[in-house]
Amino acid sequence: MPVSKKRKKVEERQAAHPKTEEKISAPESPSWYAPVMFGLMTLGVLTVISTYIFQMPNTWLLPGLASLAVGMFMTMGYK
Repeated sequence: MPVSKKRKKVEERQAAHPKTEEKISAPESPSWYAPVMFGLMTLGVLTVISTYIFQMPNTWLLPGLASLAVGMFMTMGYK
């Protein structure tokens, strides 16, 4: 039956991967990013809701859902 490998000691593992003191930070988002993001999401929600409340044609759903989706995708890039 094969024998498993022995675990390395803590000192050996730390020597193999030295800690770096420098932190790599991503640049912050510009000041206009958050208002545009929330504005697009709000515009999308209002467009979709008003389509059903005021019985507007369904062609208004596409721009509403698109602006809502763009606003949601912008949240992934916000820092």
